[in-house]
Amino acid sequence: FDQFGGNETLGLVHVSPRVLYRANGERMEFKLQPVPGKTAAEVPGYLAIRCRRATAYDKTFMEGIQSSRKAIAAPKLPKSQGNVIKSIVTKTSKIENGVKKFKVRPGPDP
Repeated sequence: FDQFGGNETLGLVHVSPRVLYRANGERMEFKLQPVPGKTAAEVPGYLAIRCRRATAYDKTFMEGIQSSRKAIAAPKLPKSQGNVIKSIVTKTSKIENGVKKFKVRPGPDP
């Protein structure tokens, strides 16, 4: 059973910039320190990170990601022709061969 909620602070870790600068890709573990108002016994966890300096390949890869995100992040959507909520809620019907048919938007599967 999970005792933690969303966006809850589990503990604090201070990592100096020098440690990150000298990192070589190996796993580093840091003991979580208690947040104000908690004791060390209430913070049984660790933070594990792995980092290294970016290589030339990493830099070109990230440039490609950045350019592809720009294309995806700003899609050109058509302007709304009316009230979107009304178009979702409103049902239209027509009589075809003596049968009344309703035109509705599909919903999720149950």
